[in-house]
Amino acid sequence: RDRGGTSRSRLECTNLRGHTASVWALTSDAEEHLIFSGSEDQSIKIWDVESASLRSTLNGHTQGVRDLAIAHQFLASASLDSTIRLWDIATEQCMMTLSAHTSGLHTLKCVTSSNLLASGSRDSTVKLWDLRTNHSIHSWKCDGGEVTSLTFTGGNFISADSSGKIMEWNLTAGNVEKVSVSRSGLWAVAFNEVSTVFAAGVDGYLRSYCYD
Repeated sequence: RDRGGTSRSRLECTNLRGHTASVWALTSDAEEHLIFSGSEDQSIKIWDVESASLRSTLNGHTQGVRDLAIAHQFLASASLDSTIRLWDIATEQCMMTLSAHTSGLHTLKCVTSSNLLASGSRDSTVKLWDLRTNHSIHSWKCDGGEVTSLTFTGGNFISADSSGKIMEWNLTAGNVEKVSVSRSGLWAVAFNEVSTVFAAGVDGYLRSYCYD
């Protein structure tokens, strides 16, 4: 019951076992009723939601898989091996390996309306990829630490890094429009419709920033 005495229903928990090390990434394909998980064990597993069972395993990365994103018919995976792999969801085959970062990746975000994929890395760069050509079309150096998280805000995107910097980038011009500095390194960043940026710090605090 909650504080007002109202009864709450319990969520049923189902354990899905398949990985042999920590699970670091999750994403879903609602139309196909699939869940994708990425792990420190270097593999990606595809789970059937309706049967709560393991459908298949994707292998190819040589270090842990840190993030996953759905990009049209592809699943994009970011790894500490410094590469992004694009997997055809229907055939479960790796169609392309994108290599431009010089150190392991932490984060991926896709803009499905414009065929763009953004990646953030330990090398302190954010790279923007055109999925029609599979080439990096922009690369920005963040004047801070490792890029740990990315989120899109319409025409711009926001990066967070391990030094505590939050940077808003203009996708068209390729320049930084706003910079905020947190009191601690950051692990995650999110944006909502009322122009508020939320940042999760390594010091245990969740901070909010109002953007005009």
